[in-house]
Amino acid sequence: FEIRVGGVTCTDSTWVSNTVGTCTVPPAAAPSLAEVAVIAGGQASQGGLSGGGYTYINPIPVASKVEPSEGPPGGGMVIAVTGQSFAFVEYVWVGDAHCPLAEPPTDNQILCILGQGVGANLGLKVRLVGGIIRNMTTSLGASSPVKYSFYPPTLSSLSPTLSQAFPTLGVQVIIRGSNFGSFATPVFVRVGDTAASNSVWASDSSVTCTIAPGTGSDLPISLRVANQDAPPPPFSFSFDSPVITSVRPSLGPASGILVVSVHGYNFGPPGGELPTVSLTRGVLG
Repeated sequence: FEIRVGGVTCTDSTWVSNTVGTCTVPPAAAPSLAEVAVIAGGQASQGGLSGGGYTYINPIPVASKVEPSEGPPGGGMVIAVTGQSFAFVEYVWVGDAHCPLAEPPTDNQILCILGQGVGANLGLKVRLVGGIIRNMTTSLGASSPVKYSFYPPTLSSLSPTLSQAFPTLGVQVIIRGSNFGSFATPVFVRVGDTAASNSVWASDSSVTCTIAPGTGSDLPISLRVANQDAPPPPFSFSFDSPVITSVRPSLGPASGILVVSVHGYNFGPPGGELPTVSLTRGVLG
């Protein structure tokens, strides 16, 4: 019993059953598609490659650079990956974004059409002939790991506008900007030190969320899309200032030391920071 790959006899050819044989594949000089043959009792198998050949491939495609190295989340652009051992590449992914081949690859270059995506410092992955999927490594001569980044999100406005009231019991807002992604993407919004709830991707240019109850003014707004943080926007968030409607009792001795009840609104949610009450002393005429 004998198994041959590419006309070369395997080592350790083993008969397992009437339908299965195993062997250790002999080495090849270069990546190639080899015919597999079985010789049993002096009779050779028929069918050539139709029964399933064996593909010799370089198991580790190596990249030295990708150009361009960044682009819009909408994709649609051709990127060029330079490196080696690409001849048997059938398909490419950039992170989770699909990148079908624009033309057959050469051994040292891949051209593919990048699809929609989000994120920064994304690695490349390829499918080789035979269905093998491998992460692409970076060549030793590269100055840094070969990665691709989609443009980061940017913030341009908040709606309702900052001139309108923001109650201390929370409010739903729309954050507008760009590069939020062309499909439903995990988003995370924070106002000051508090995470917003129900943060939902709406489009490449808008995100909705509910700002949690709170107090304070000029609070910074931050947005993260996938693994990318938006630069600080040119606007901030302010809750309505506290408003006093009454003080009870409203009369008392000049010596103080009297507990009063201050009523109003926008003092903040339960469990929040305790408000500070100051009494400005005046002189009755």
